[in-house]
Amino acid sequence: MPRLALLALAGIVFLSACDGTNPFMVPDIPDETVDPSDPNVATDNRFAFDQARGLTMNSVEYDAENDELVINNLPFDGPDGRYDRFIAGNGVTVYASRQTATTGLIQHYAVFLRSDHLQATAAAGRETGNFGNAGANINRDSFSLPGGVGEYVYRGTYGGTRTFDTR
Repeated sequence: MPRLALLALAGIVFLSACDGTNPFMVPDIPDETVDPSDPNVATDNRFAFDQARGLTMNSVEYDAENDELVINNLPFDGPDGRYDRFIAGNGVTVYASRQTATTGLIQHYAVFLRSDHLQATAAAGRETGNFGNAGANINRDSFSLPGGVGEYVYRGTYGGTRTFDTR
């Protein structure tokens, strides 16, 4: 049998032993395993989420009709995680969690900034041991950085929460 025919036959035998997938393609292997409790699954909607550090907020919605925030996964923050407008200034609005006689045992505050292209929220509880539970979120309609090298300076509106371990 000529050498070329032998190589062709060996190739056919090799390929017939395969399971139907291309043996020369590298399989798609995910780079990381996504934790189902981690809300960071969308590129343009990021949370400061770290359960070990008490950063547990995993959803923020702004209800424009009632001018309130709905925040998920902050313990003891009141009925349905609803926050009412508390004070506003300099383009930032502060919301306070609802409290009743039997719910909302820990007062939480959320700083909310909204513009045409983004929503940003930072929330924290007021009276818990150490730092308590908190969270931060930025939700934007797109993401891009200017080209080139060097430093970037943000000249927009700032807002945030601070917690102290001495309450």
